Amino acid sequence: MHVLTMAPAPPLSPQVTSEGVRPAREGESRVTVVCIHNATQEDKQALLNMSTKTPAEMSKFLASPDVAVTNKKDKVTMLPIVGKTDEHVREMMSGMHV
Repeated sequence: MHVLTMAPAPPLSPQVTSEGVRPAREGESRVTVVCIHNATQEDKQALLNMSTKTPAEMSKFLASPDVAVTNKKDKVTMLPIVGKTDEHVREMMSGMHV
């Protein structure tokens, strides 16, 4: 079993903008990925690579049959929500005066 933990500080954290959700740029991130136990640098890099995906890309990836989830109903109930996150953020931000 590989275990990764996340602690406060950089490199991944999506940012919410009026144009939708985008990956954090240098200096904007709020978390750091630290390998613990048997986690490898490859595990860490895989997680960091995931952080650059859009909500639609994440939804497509997570929907893949080779991605296991603890609660299989989550693929049915939660994935549509993940895929619409960018659209929802744009709608919410358009009503705000930034």
